[in-house]
Amino acid sequence: KARPEELAGVRTAKARPEELAGVRTAKARPEELAGVRTAKAPAPPKRGGVADQVADRNGDGRPDHWIYRHAGRKVRELFDEDADSAPDRTVYFDPGTGKEQSVEEDTNLDGRLDSWIEYRDGQMARQRRDTDYDGFLDTWTFYRGGSIAREEQDLNGDGFRNRMAFYEQGRLVREREDQNGDGRVDRVTLYDDQERVLQRDEDQDGDGLIDTRSYYEAGRLSRRELVEDTLRESVDRETLTEPVWSSGPQEES
Repeated sequence: KARPEELAGVRTAKARPEELAGVRTAKARPEELAGVRTAKAPAPPKRGGVADQVADRNGDGRPDHWIYRHAGRKVRELFDEDADSAPDRTVYFDPGTGKEQSVEEDTNLDGRLDSWIEYRDGQMARQRRDTDYDGFLDTWTFYRGGSIAREEQDLNGDGFRNRMAFYEQGRLVREREDQNGDGRVDRVTLYDDQERVLQRDEDQDGDGLIDTRSYYEAGRLSRRELVEDTLRESVDRETLTEPVWSSGPQEES
């Protein structure tokens, strides 16, 4: 069992302040966000103190589970998943309700945080991730009623979000993408009830209007047609003048 003096200096996460302070937030061109706040990487919380409860779950003689309490209520719980004596997952609790508030984690055990989850009323509300482990946020996932509702991604690592996916009852139904990096939607894809491509509209010349429409059956291309100039419509019926990418609370999809 670890003594208090052994635990007083135990790190609660492998990431150091200098590692997280430089985590890039999603850049935004004015035409992309129109004043909508960009997502900021969470700042490292203040840490310290001696754990109220310590456990050695794997029996190797070293602590790998720490619980901190305030006024008798659990407020923080830390886990060391790779037996190196340094916590790589931290769960924060609401001292009033006892429900989870947030979780931060080093999922690939490289010593840097790469996942931040926020909860509302005990249900997952938002997750921010660095999925390629390069130190920069690239995926933002929003939940409604505990189920995924929307996901935004920076797929090419340029700091700009270029994919937005919408879900209904946890199922992918629609996808909006910026393929050429100009900050505007140029491809919209609809999916069937098995998440297979159903229809895809594309703006190939960048004028904001549909040039090509493709139809799919069972996920396979069945027909593609050029849209005549007289019939062309906005590539996104929700209008490209509205903010495309966002990082605020759970807007309606």
